[in-house]
Amino acid sequence: MPYITIGDRVDIDDALRKFLNLMGPLTPGQFVYIMYQIAGWQASGGGVGNLPVGWTEASRVVADMECAKLEFYRRIVVPYEEEKIYENGDCRPIRGNTQQYKSSTNSMPLHSSRRTAEDDEEGEY
Repeated sequence: MPYITIGDRVDIDDALRKFLNLMGPLTPGQFVYIMYQIAGWQASGGGVGNLPVGWTEASRVVADMECAKLEFYRRIVVPYEEEKIYENGDCRPIRGNTQQYKSSTNSMPLHSSRRTAEDDEEGEY
């Protein structure tokens, strides 16, 4: 995700806070509608052009939205999932007749530097 300067963020964050405070909690439908309107605005050149737009403009906006989704997943969802893996143990694909769960002890995520070969019954980590 291209990070913008702190100075640019201040103005954007202030405007977004005012808008979101005015709206209050959003329903999923309202959230999707707002994202759709922003995407249309961006695709049309910030309201300067007309809709419908061509493939280039549309695909650029779709790519930008995908990048925002991935950044949200990376920064918000992944830490939550990692904590749940630590609390509840990792869940892996079922493999033949091997024991799926060794014990009720916590299991570290696969990419954790604290995980060792002894943590994995087959030495794969």
